[in-house]
Order: sequence, then C-alpha cells, then structure tokens
Amino acid sequence: MERLVLFYRKCIVVVISAMMYTGYAYTEGFTNVELNPSILFSSIIFFAICIIGCTAYGLPISILAELITKKISYNFVRAFASGILHLLGGFLIYIISEDLLYYSVQCSIVFFLTDEGLRVLEKRYSHICLKGWV
Repeated sequence: MERLVLFYRKCIVVVISAMMYTGYAYTEGFTNVELNPSILFSSIIFFAICIIGCTAYGLPISILAELITKKISYNFVRAFASGILHLLGGFLIYIISEDLLYYSVQCSIVFFLTDEGLRVLEKRYSHICLKGWV
C-alpha cells in the first residue's frame, strides 16, 4: 500500500509541477500578453512537453531520491538531501544539452517543491484522503 501511495503522489506531482512550470514559463516571458489562439496553442504544446519531460526524466530521479532518503529520520535533513538529489538530477541534463540546463534546473526545483508540499499534505490529511483510494 505504501508503494501505491508513493506512485499516486508522484503521478500527481508530475501533473501539478508541469502545470506550475508552464504557468511560470509563460508569465516570466510574457508580462502583458493578450490571450490569443497562438499563445494558447503554444502553451498547450509546452505543457505536453513538460509532462513528457517530468515523466521520463523527473519521475525516476524523484523516486531514486525517495529511495535514498527514506531512512533519514529528521524531516529537514531528509528534505535537504532530497532537494540536493533533485538539483543534481536537474544538472545531469548538461551531459545531453547545455541549452536545456536552465529549464531543467528550474523544473527540478518546481518538481521538488511540489513533491515536498504534497508530502506534507499527505501526512497531515492522510486520515481523510486515503480512505477508499487505496
């Protein structure tokens, strides 16, 4: 059951972090933009690329960070170590392409923060949220 809850949380993190990064990327670059169809279409394409990237690249790194840090009992130390592992995963894209490094590191930070936020909510509301789900 614990593995299934972990898988559900990671899948939710992929979707939320892709939505957050898409919103961040479009508000950073376009401050005074009218909503026209070309921007809407390009944001949908960017969101799809973010989903693919988070699933193929971020999800395995996040699961690996989870497995490495699960034995650490102090929450702050575990979160710090997990954050470092997420950042290292973001920096690994440098091997493939230098151009994607900036976006990969940003996306890994968003992924980490979303994962930690959902972890806190999972612990706080586990008596409500998981009844009947798993």
